[in-house]
Parts: sequence; structure tokens; C-alpha cells
Amino acid sequence: MEAGWHERSIRWVRSGRVDASAIDSHVLAIAFPDDPGLRSDLRIIGTLGPSTIQPVAVARRMPVTLKSELRHLLVEMAEDPDAKNFLNRNFIDCFVPIGDSDYDDIRRMCGMGESAGFEGLVQSAIPNRREKTHNTQK
Repeated sequence: MEAGWHERSIRWVRSGRVDASAIDSHVLAIAFPDDPGLRSDLRIIGTLGPSTIQPVAVARRMPVTLKSELRHLLVEMAEDPDAKNFLNRNFIDCFVPIGDSDYDDIRRMCGMGESAGFEGLVQSAIPNRREKTHNTQK
């Protein structure tokens, strides 16, 4: 059963609608302080990772100079005391520049899922995975 987002998964597990769900650890870290009873209502039975987290994405139509400025501001954000407080409240250490290879850990986990027979789950997590993998090997 696909919940669509982690917060809904938390509600479904808590209410008994589902017995278990994969929930992003960052989402849980933010949810626990907001809901003191949540920690006692859930039991973490396993973890994956650590792994690279989601990137900040922008529209392709955004001018290159603006993308560069935004990237610079995000990377330098942790140096500003006010911004650092905001990052800390949201369990973020800092932003760092990344490249495609930084997501090889996710690809390895998907490969492990496929090997374990969870191909449908992996396909929904990474649409067109086979197509992209095939094309990059040429």
C-alpha cells in the first residue's frame, strides 16, 4: 500500500491501518519533538543508510547565473548564525555541492532491493531505472 508521503505513513502505522512502513529518518527526527507520544507509539525495527538525502531541485529554465548564486547561498548558509539556527531546528547540518556519483549509495540499495525480490518497489522509487541503467552503460 503506497501512502504517498512519510507523514501519512506515520499516521497509518500509528492508527493500525498498516503494520509497518518505510519512513525517512529526517521526517521522524522532525516529527518526534512535535508529537511527544509518537516515539512510544512507533518501534523502529531496522534502518538503511546512512545515505545521501534529497537534492534541492530547480527548474531547468532558471538562468544559470541564478542557479549558481542559489547554490552558493545554500552552501554558505551554515556560516550565518541566524541561518544556522534555522538549519539546526530542522536537523540540517549544512548543504554541500554534490554530483551524480554521490547517489551511488542509493543505487546500491536499490540493487539490493532488486536482488531480494523487491523489484516493483524499486521501480516505483526510481522510475525507468532499467532504461537509465542501460543507457549509461553504452
